[in-house]
Amino acid sequence: QRLSANDMLMHFFDVHQVPEDPGYQVESWLTPIEVAEISHHEMARKLLQLAVACRKCHVPQKWIGSSVALGFECGRLPPRCATSEEDVRRATHV
Repeated sequence: QRLSANDMLMHFFDVHQVPEDPGYQVESWLTPIEVAEISHHEMARKLLQLAVACRKCHVPQKWIGSSVALGFECGRLPPRCATSEEDVRRATHV
């Protein structure tokens, strides 16, 4: 817990080694950076929804010590098809 949010996210979205880039097969598979970009967008969208929901709460809440977990599937690359982006978004968790 010593990293700044910027540094933590930089390491979190570092997908340059795993999974291996498909190289010449980019027509068939999403690239690791595409998966990270889609996941990043989905996390931002979900965090915004959380922030709006918290702001709309009429009763003050105790948030000290609360945490938010972020996660996305980075162990495999999905095939490039009509549902690829939606599959990545479903595998992104906040």
